[in-house]
Amino acid sequence: MNKRLRLLVTSKCHNDCPLCCNKQFDLETLPIVNRWDYDEIILTGGEPLSSNKNVRNLIKLIRSIKVIQKIQGLPVSKFYLYTSTHHIEMLLKILKYLDGVTYTPHNNEEKLTLLNFTNILEQEPNLYEGKSLRLNLFPEDYQEIMQIEVIRKFWNLKKIKWLKECPVPDGEVFERIYDMY
Repeated sequence: MNKRLRLLVTSKCHNDCPLCCNKQFDLETLPIVNRWDYDEIILTGGEPLSSNKNVRNLIKLIRSIKVIQKIQGLPVSKFYLYTSTHHIEMLLKILKYLDGVTYTPHNNEEKLTLLNFTNILEQEPNLYEGKSLRLNLFPEDYQEIMQIEVIRKFWNLKKIKWLKECPVPDGEVFERIYDMY
């Protein structure tokens, strides 16, 4: 049994990163997920939070998976979201259904979203209680963002770089939902 499922829910993204890991895959031919016995399910895209409709669909998906797991007598998975959204309201809507968020800002608008979202977390601790908050930063952004105390307080920071190839980690499978948003 694999411990983690990286679940592609959409191929759409507002960023067009030249070295995006998804460009090495033919996303339409990824296997379609057909089982839910995973410890962790990582919701990814493209950008999973690219529209209000996507957020509603993700919430329905998370709830449905949990119902299926309970019916099948499986342990309920932890749900994590990979995002670079610039829509705070969408992130706030889905946060309560997640066990964690990994945020990767790609531009100034997304950095501002990160700061504004973090300020909301500081004012409303019940939003993030018990959640994993991971922040992936490219080297050119690391020093700038590391200087912001409130960011350091809430996020586990990791310096990342673009890779030519992004292998799926051991113990993890990369699949997609049947009807991507």
